[in-house]
This record gives sequence, structure tokens and C-alpha cells, in this order.
Amino acid sequence: MKRARLALALALALLAGGCRDLVGIHQLRPDDGGIPIEITVRVSGGGRVVSLPRNQLPAALIDCPPTCTAIIPQGAELLLQAQQSNGSGMVFSAWGPPCVVTKRGECSLVRDDDTEVSASFRALEHNLVFVSSQTAPANLADLTRYDLRCNALASAAGINNLAGDAFIAWMSSTSQAAPQRLAGARGFERMDGTPLAETLDDPMAPPLHPVRFDERGVPTRDVIVRTGTTARGTSAQTCASWTSATPGVEATAGSPHAGPQTWVEGVSGAACALELPFYCVMRTETRPLAPVPEAGKLIFISQPEFMAGGGPAPADVLCQQGRPLGHGGTFKAVLATASAAAGAVLQPTQRYVRPDGVLVGTGAEIVAGTLRSGIWQGGDGRYRMGTTLVASGALTPGDPAMLANNCADWRDVTSRHIAGNAIQIDRFWSAFDVPCAQPVSVYCAEQ
Repeated sequence: MKRARLALALALALLAGGCRDLVGIHQLRPDDGGIPIEITVRVSGGGRVVSLPRNQLPAALIDCPPTCTAIIPQGAELLLQAQQSNGSGMVFSAWGPPCVVTKRGECSLVRDDDTEVSASFRALEHNLVFVSSQTAPANLADLTRYDLRCNALASAAGINNLAGDAFIAWMSSTSQAAPQRLAGARGFERMDGTPLAETLDDPMAPPLHPVRFDERGVPTRDVIVRTGTTARGTSAQTCASWTSATPGVEATAGSPHAGPQTWVEGVSGAACALELPFYCVMRTETRPLAPVPEAGKLIFISQPEFMAGGGPAPADVLCQQGRPLGHGGTFKAVLATASAAAGAVLQPTQRYVRPDGVLVGTGAEIVAGTLRSGIWQGGDGRYRMGTTLVASGALTPGDPAMLANNCADWRDVTSRHIAGNAIQIDRFWSAFDVPCAQPVSVYCAEQ
């Protein structure tokens, strides 16, 4: 009945003079083909949703509000984009089903029947932190010029204030360290709304998650971020206070995929002659951050005491000994052997959390290498700092080990094995080739 009413409305619109829009509805042209279906968008919390051009569908079929319904051919792909507005105090939160999220803020729909989809926005209560999607040279001379670039990106993404000056570049000069530029701001979160840190005054303090996303909510890949800042929050190597692009000289840099310390320093390759991205940090909010611990089975990193020679069994013993005080569970090492992949000790749908309650991921996500946060906390509650070697023995957690990659099933002390770096989620499993006689840590998962 609903589709019959739509067809009648289309016919009346055509008789009345072509393809003028019905009130609040954008409809097909006569030559679009296909059985017409109705797509309706519900927006909550403010914000705006528009449709983007995709294949045979033009732009602006949806521009909600006010045009929140479109009539499109059955089976056509409708690409929706959530748009934020500078100064609104609102940011995009989530799509409802049946959206296929192609990237944050975008939803792809391919439907055979009338469909409703929701887009929710939330109040901005904490300071946003992102990795710049654009690079900049090392010789802009003044930190305020990097600030201007941060604010231009934020404004283009609709996350800035009305004045267009809510963000600074997280960089230090020889006269001013990055934390001093925050003007007392507290409570920081990533672009996906995930809590990052209560304060950035001491970058050595462990972030809850890696920064990871740019201002559009797109995950960064294989980048290093120029900071000029030490993990203690003081000025470091700054390309002569950002006046030099001299080849052969490097600035202090971090990784947006890293945790304690390494998110700001310890990553090589930030040559002053290169253009690189940088962190952009909002500094207008002061609300305390109150992250809620997640439920799940524990996963942590052991003490660096595992060596090959006795097979894989000592790794399980190390995990059991290193479990949190008073915790009675059974723990096994997430370690590849010749007979089983490391991921065999992880349940695919089970959620695994660090001792601090931060979700690392499901078993399936960990095996796929798509961690939500890093396994950089020990069973004793202490956080690892800097490069942290972890025995893995295979290229991925889903692969059984080859004897050449795991010290002949952890019995040969004269060869080498594959190891990860726990402090970086993009290198947590396969980053180094390590001597079998070198003591390293292992990942430990509750059974």
C-alpha cells in the first residue's frame, strides 16, 4: 500500500509538471528505472545528514532536515554522510542499523524494500584530539601557524567553535612545551568518542587508547607524527624551533597507534626535511573524564622473563604467575606453536580487557590484528613504556608457527623468532626478529 501511494504521488508530480520535489521527499526521475522504494532518515541530537553522489544516484536526495525521505530504485546504493556544524557543541555519534559504515560519518545502504535508518549526534563534553589529515613542513617558524592548520582542518570537519580557534597543534618549541599550551584544559577523547586521557600534562601517563583517527574520523595508517616533545612533556628536538628543514636532522616524533611514551616520542624517521602530520588538540573543555571499565576476560603482558629452551610450557607458567593479585582464573600464553596458532587460546566472540578495564578487542579482532587498544599493561597493573618486545612466533595470531620463526617450537636457544611491540597496536604481533636467548614478554589471556 505504501509503495502504491508513492507511485501515485510520483505520477501526480509528473502530470503537474515534471520532477518537482514533494514536500520533504526527493523522488526518482522517470528514467531512473527500478522499482521505487522509500528511504527515511531519522536524526537525533541535532546535526545534519546528506546523501552523496553514488553510481546512478545524484547528490542531495537526502538533506535532512528538512528533506529526510528519498525515493530511489530498488537495489541502488545510497551513500549518506553525517555532517557536524562548527559552534553547535554537537558531534556525530553513531548510525543505526541497517547501515554499512564505510568510514566514520558515512553510511552505505543497498535495500530491496522501504527502510528507515537513524543518525545520532551527542553533546561535545570533552576535548577532541586528532591526527592532522594533512602534512606540514618543519620550518613554519611559529607554532601559531601549525595551530592555524589544525583549526582549518577542524572547521572543515565541523568540529570547531564559532571563533575557529578551539585547537592547538600538540608541538613544543624551544621556549614553550606542548602541555603549557593547553590553558588548563582537561578531559580528552578521540574522534570516535573513545576516552583518551584525563590530562595531557604528563605524556608519560598512559593514554587509555591510541589517538589513531584524523579529524574526519578516518583511521591513520603507517604515519609518524612530529611533536618536538618528550614523554615528560618538555621540549625536545624541534628542527631549530621549527625554522629548519635541513636534511639529515630529525625532530622528536611519536606514533598515533602507540600507547605510553611512544605516542609522543621514540619513533625515528621524522626528518626535518620531510612534511609530516601532527596532533591537534582541543583546549576549551574542563569536564573530568570518567571512563567506565568494560566487562570481559583479562588480557595482559607478562614480565620480560620468557626465553626459548624449555618449549612453550614455561610461557603458560609465567602468565599464571603474573595474573592480577587475588584473581583465581587460569591464564595461557598467546603464543604460536608448531601445532596451533596463538589465537587458539582466544574465543572469537569473547571480549578481552586490560586490568584497567579498557577493551582490547574480541578474540576475533585480536586474531585479525584490529585491536581497539593496546596490550601494554601487566597483570600487576603497571604500564609498559617504550618499545616492549613480546614473543609471538608467527606472522599473525591466526597462523601456526614455522619452526624457523619460533625457535624450533621454543626449544632452540641458538636461532631467532618473530616478536611484536606491545606498545603499538599496528605492530603488536610481528615487528622484530629477536634472538631466542633474549628474555622477552608474552601476552597472557584468561581462559
